[in-house]
Amino acid sequence: AAGLQIRSVFKKRNTVTRVLRLLIGKWYIPYVLKRMLIREKPDAIHFNSQIAALFTTLQKELSGIRLLYTCHSEPRKYFSQEEKKAVSQLVDDCGLQLIALHQDMKAELDRMFSTDRTVVIRNGVDFGRFRGSASDPAVTRKNLGIAPDAYVVGHIGRLSSAKNHMFLLQVFRQILWKQPKAHLLLVGSGELKEQIKEQISRLNL
Repeated sequence: AAGLQIRSVFKKRNTVTRVLRLLIGKWYIPYVLKRMLIREKPDAIHFNSQIAALFTTLQKELSGIRLLYTCHSEPRKYFSQEEKKAVSQLVDDCGLQLIALHQDMKAELDRMFSTDRTVVIRNGVDFGRFRGSASDPAVTRKNLGIAPDAYVVGHIGRLSSAKNHMFLLQVFRQILWKQPKAHLLLVGSGELKEQIKEQISRLNL
């Protein structure tokens, strides 16, 4: 809708392509990326989330292209050994620009990859858009069937393993021992929706 073009490595997402990715993705995806780089001639590439290794064999094609990598979580937990090795290679050989979300993350990335070039770009959420738009909390509680004096825990995020809802449910179960009228509000959608609902039923929450 914004007039952007999308280039997919796999044209469809189904069981066949998932199996192919597991079996030959390590070789096939870099091959497709190489062809894309030659055809599209990008000025910059931004990537993250465990795919750095796919670029380490494309140094010739990456020549002259600005590479940017954003870390979205605690670095010591975010990087697998393979990803850490690949990012380190791209930092040294291709001038990969690391991007952190805050100063502590910048310091940790600089130490981890022996650089001083990490930059900080904070999450760009304009909170001004939400001023004056909130509904009356008492009305919201009433609409959701929550008592005015109930203790409420809220979580907003996609329903995926990265957000660790299963652990949150265990934590909330302990909260209930101290706050019997507590409510947990999970806002979002994702591939684990049904599993989370099943776990809620198993825990009798």
